[in-house]
Amino acid sequence: MTASFKAKLVAGFVLAFLAGGAAGGYFTFHHAREWRSEYGHHPHLLTERLRDRVRGQLDLTSEQV
Repeated sequence: MTASFKAKLVAGFVLAFLAGGAAGGYFTFHHAREWRSEYGHHPHLLTERLRDRVRGQLDLTSEQV
C-alpha cells in the first residue's frame, strides 16, 4: 500500500462517517419535529399511550397498572 492509497482510504472512511452522521441528524431532526407537534402540548397523551402499550403487551388488568 502506498501512502497516497492509505490517505485516500482514510479520507473515504471519514467522508462516509460524516455523511452518515449528517443523514442521521437530518432524519432525527425531522422525526423529532413530528413527535414534538404530536406530544409537545399534551404530555399526558404520551403517558397514556405508553401505559396502554405496556398493558397490552403484558396483558395486565386495571388493578395491576
